[in-house]
Amino acid sequence: MFYFNGTNHGTTNISGAIQIGEECSGCWVTIPLTVQGTTSPSEPPSNDPDPVCCGNGSGGKPINFLNGSTWITEPDYSIPGFGGGLTLTRTWNSLWPLMNPPEETGIFGDSWRSSFEERIQVLSGGVVKYWKGNGSSLFFTYTGSGGAYSISAPADDQTTLSFDSSTTLWTLTQKDGTRHIFNNAGYLTSILDRNGNTTTINVDRNCYGSFRPGAHI
Repeated sequence: MFYFNGTNHGTTNISGAIQIGEECSGCWVTIPLTVQGTTSPSEPPSNDPDPVCCGNGSGGKPINFLNGSTWITEPDYSIPGFGGGLTLTRTWNSLWPLMNPPEETGIFGDSWRSSFEERIQVLSGGVVKYWKGNGSSLFFTYTGSGGAYSISAPADDQTTLSFDSSTTLWTLTQKDGTRHIFNNAGYLTSILDRNGNTTTINVDRNCYGSFRPGAHI
């Protein structure tokens, strides 16, 4: 059993064939294949939910052999406190510019993301993408009822997402009860643990990349 992925960047079909067999016996089977063209030859946003994560394709940090991603993670600041305290970690990802991110340059420079730069990005077709602080992401699809969204990738993740039309705020809730609040523009504004301890993030919208994180218990 085998599989492979391919993208046709043109408007016409591309035909070809693959051969499967055993070299020593000389027995080969030729299988034709066609990659369909599209009227809009542009590649959609990546649906890889964890481009920087380790796994079967990882030859050891910081390289993922499956997708060619190289990443660097730097823990910059951490102080203890209620709800896990306050921690600032940043990650550089070589594939970041190719992932159709909401912005390519963050507060630490090109292709860097940090734990206070999580984002909600609204895509077409009722799809919403949650960008984590390390550059990986989750995909959600609108259920058509009450501002609720169901997770679509990875399907086994238990994170939930909802939008309150009265406050225009997004609420992302993790399995442990931690809530991440985003404003209508998709910027992370606060993080609440399950006991209500809150980290508030003030974002300068006129110059994104300049904000003051602070913990308020």
